[in-house]
Amino acid sequence: MNTAPIYSGYPANPQNVTSSPSSGCGILWVQGEAGAKSYLVAPGNTVQLMDSEANRFYLKTVGADNMPHPLRIFEYKEIMPVEVQIPPSPVNAVTREEYDALKGQMEELVKKFEQLSMKGGDE
Repeated sequence: MNTAPIYSGYPANPQNVTSSPSSGCGILWVQGEAGAKSYLVAPGNTVQLMDSEANRFYLKTVGADNMPHPLRIFEYKEIMPVEVQIPPSPVNAVTREEYDALKGQMEELVKKFEQLSMKGGDE
């Protein structure tokens, strides 16, 4: 009987590998960047690892040749819904009061013009 150990590609001391088991919903949690770096990934695969200590996630890829690619680190933040805001009025906007005053002046000028036109412009 051959009692030689079978090499499985995993480290001899698995206690150094720190990762939390998934919660059953497909999310893989690790503790910090060190946990992401030590997480074992099968050759030719990429995994997304969520940081349990910070607002970060990691993409860890191992090539088909079993060479790890550089760890990609991303930060995320919550995006709150934006309330609809009325844009401020431009500087050269006219208020309703100013418009009504100008309208009144124009109406007076139109009346005077009509009166002058009726009289024949002799004044």
